[in-house]
Amino acid sequence: MPDDTKKLDSFIKEIMSDAKNESESILASVERDRRRALESARNEYRVEAESFYQSEIIRIRAESGRAISQKLMDNKRVLHQYRQEQTDELTKDVIRKLEAYTQTPEYIDHLHKLLGSALAQFHYEPVVVYLRPADVAMAAQVGQALPRAGITFEEGAIQLGGLICECPKRRLRADLTFDSRLAEISSRYSELFEWEANDG
Repeated sequence: MPDDTKKLDSFIKEIMSDAKNESESILASVERDRRRALESARNEYRVEAESFYQSEIIRIRAESGRAISQKLMDNKRVLHQYRQEQTDELTKDVIRKLEAYTQTPEYIDHLHKLLGSALAQFHYEPVVVYLRPADVAMAAQVGQALPRAGITFEEGAIQLGGLICECPKRRLRADLTFDSRLAEISSRYSELFEWEANDG
């Protein structure tokens, strides 16, 4: 019996030792799996976080770019409107001054000099001189002391003043009107504003 008891104790100890070893092995395996799962979760989170971070950077940059572009467009629109208003105001001011000038004796002298200059350029060939409707009545004064032969005065599509001189024989035309001069100045003024806008 004592031998049987020893054998039984030894067998029990062996079973307990095996159970302990198996338990420790299982626990170690579980711990390894837990750590691997935790590391994998951390890596996945890190990848997701990095992806989210990059996507947010792209989104913010895109939104910022759109906001900046819109702001620039709004500023250019306001600037264009302001410059257009300035151009219109300048044009109106010039027209007012021209209207006042055409009521002075100096204006008739100006027309006389313009005609004399045009006749000289056309070598005093026969010409047709166009005046604005309000100036046709002053044709005699405009052509005073100039070679009258071959000068024909007619009403032209002129609003602000000046004259147009045409030489049919030479097929030449001199536009010496305030209308064309103002259009030229306004065009240059607009081009200047446009250049400044593009340069800015």
